[in-house]
Amino acid sequence: MPEFVEYLIDGGDLSTAERDAMGQALLQVLRPDAAQFQTDIPALQPTDPPGVHAAADALRIAAGKASEKDRDYATTGWLDATDSELWDAYVTFMPWSIDGEVWDREGRQILSVDDGVVTTVGVASKQLPAVVSITGPDRLKPWLEVKAQRRSARFRWMSLHPDTVIGWTFVSIGVVLVPLPGPGWLLVAAGALLLVAGTAARVVLAKRRA
Repeated sequence: MPEFVEYLIDGGDLSTAERDAMGQALLQVLRPDAAQFQTDIPALQPTDPPGVHAAADALRIAAGKASEKDRDYATTGWLDATDSELWDAYVTFMPWSIDGEVWDREGRQILSVDDGVVTTVGVASKQLPAVVSITGPDRLKPWLEVKAQRRSARFRWMSLHPDTVIGWTFVSIGVVLVPLPGPGWLLVAAGALLLVAGTAARVVLAKRRA
């Protein structure tokens, strides 16, 4: 097993509260390796917990984003993950963020956040048991394997729909060329016809198979 592996976390079966708790627990587990982090700070609602408001204020001040405009939306830039107060503020605020990431001292991304949810973690083999104890073994998918599967599925789809690929290629090139003298509109029209013909042919074949 490689010393450092990035995993995709599949938490689709969890509730929002469960995903939040899992993400915050992962941040705490990876804390010893964290060197820097960055996040965004969207506007909060008055009904959000006071601790979350306090955490957002701490992150804004550390990032030098304390203007009234920054209260609507701000990004922190890189902050020191070894500062315990800042890190605790990030752990508290993370579920209310949109995007974020944490890097270790070797310049590797060890955690990423998307829509306030921890979506990937990068860990050494010795850390994996602690991570699995939080996520469960079935929710971790090696990211390289996931990318390979998605690439294979994409290539398979393209091999089954060459007309769609060629049609959109013609349309894209044609749109770029339209403002210039030349066959821009012809390429757009040819691509559109190919897309329509391909779709019609697949509909006919599907009806025959039904």
